[in-house]
Amino acid sequence: MVIKWFISHQWKQARRSPFWQKSLVLNIILGFFIFLILLELLGLGLMLRTILSEVYPGRDLVVIFNGALLYYFAIDLILRYLMQSLPVMAAQPYFHLPVRKTVIVNYILAKSILFILNYLPLLVLIPWAVKTVALDYSTVQALQWLFGIIFLMFINNFIIVYVKRQIFSRPWIVAVFGFIVIGFILLDSLGVYSISVISAKLFLYLITVSWAFLVPLVFLFLVYLLNFAYLRSRMYIEEISVKKHRRVDTLAGIAYLKSLGRVGELIAFELKLYWRNKRSKSLLYIMPIFLLYGFFFYPQETYQDMGGMMILVGIFITGGVGMSVGNYFLGWESSFFDAILANNIDFDKYFRAKYMILLGTAVFSYVVTIPYAFYGWEILYINTMCFLMNIGISAHVILIFCSNNKKRMDLSRGAAFNYQGVGASQFIIMLPLLLLPVIIYVLFALFLDRIPAATILGLMGIAGMLFHKPVMHYAVDRFRRRKYIIAEGFREK
Repeated sequence: MVIKWFISHQWKQARRSPFWQKSLVLNIILGFFIFLILLELLGLGLMLRTILSEVYPGRDLVVIFNGALLYYFAIDLILRYLMQSLPVMAAQPYFHLPVRKTVIVNYILAKSILFILNYLPLLVLIPWAVKTVALDYSTVQALQWLFGIIFLMFINNFIIVYVKRQIFSRPWIVAVFGFIVIGFILLDSLGVYSISVISAKLFLYLITVSWAFLVPLVFLFLVYLLNFAYLRSRMYIEEISVKKHRRVDTLAGIAYLKSLGRVGELIAFELKLYWRNKRSKSLLYIMPIFLLYGFFFYPQETYQDMGGMMILVGIFITGGVGMSVGNYFLGWESSFFDAILANNIDFDKYFRAKYMILLGTAVFSYVVTIPYAFYGWEILYINTMCFLMNIGISAHVILIFCSNNKKRMDLSRGAAFNYQGVGASQFIIMLPLLLLPVIIYVLFALFLDRIPAATILGLMGIAGMLFHKPVMHYAVDRFRRRKYIIAEGFREK
């Protein structure tokens, strides 16, 4: 009965939100992209046996697949930290009712199970288990393997929920975790040991040992108890701070943006600016084409042998959308820039909002292009390193040099063949963002293999995230020194 209350209240809250009622078009677009991702993953699952048999003729396909699973779970943790929001519920209104706190805690934790990354991999895993594992071994062993993998995915789910509650104010720990993960991968590529061999042996136990799938089940139970104990200890009125937020229209109604406070409001305002103006909207329609560039290069073996070209494509498809948007930062607001200076806006939060937009576009681009792994796991790894380079280095470079933009932009005109508001600064920024990673990769590739050279780019990106605060402080200070010069340029029509 109590669970029905919770579900009913949560459903009414979602249905009555401004985002649900006033952003039907945005919901349809998001649903379309999700549908495409589902089709791509299902196609991968159905064709994976054929693809691997062509790439690895005469090899044990189950061993090959199992050898990649540890890499997958490491990437899964990173994606979950970037994408997975904490399960929340307004618990205080239930404290005066005859509702056990354990029920509230269990419901909050159960909400995290609905996260999409808990189910997307099943579109690949279930066809693989049916068409390969069951065929090469037995149906029972395929089920053992499948349930073991599912338990491990939920372990990742609750690990991230616990970690994000503990270190939400200390993101540098994520960078340290990234260093550890990439360090293991680098040692693997240098031949110190083989993660793929270890992974293949571990997951083969799920097939050959009848009780092995119970081991991840026990760990899942323990990590769930860890989350339960943490939340249960804070389920008191003294531990809950109630903040009143000003109601903001449309996009500001998104729960995640609301949780960011003033930064979330600024993000919502900027997203509405992009969606409501002809110049920015036409650019948004063009940008998805960037994500398809991989189809022109990855199927060609000639380009796959050119490591520098793979880096250029990886930088472009994971960061091209962000570069296109970020290249016009400040210019988007040129028509009301004086109002921004006149109002009491915290410029640290102003730039923080712009960084979050760059981060969001990079995460979206990376997730959508994950199916390029069809053409080889090395491509996925290179794209991952390029993604880290974009969010750790390129995003900060864009925010530093956006203060050079002082050309007014007319948002009422379309983007096609329109160079109004475009200056030399945009081209100066784009060239090093695209070419510098290629140059760095080529220099290191002269002495190292392809994977270690690509790993250097990922490590540079993580280093950029470690120095995020001082770099952002410098970008804001530079903006403050140039804001009146920028305003004077924007007044010229």
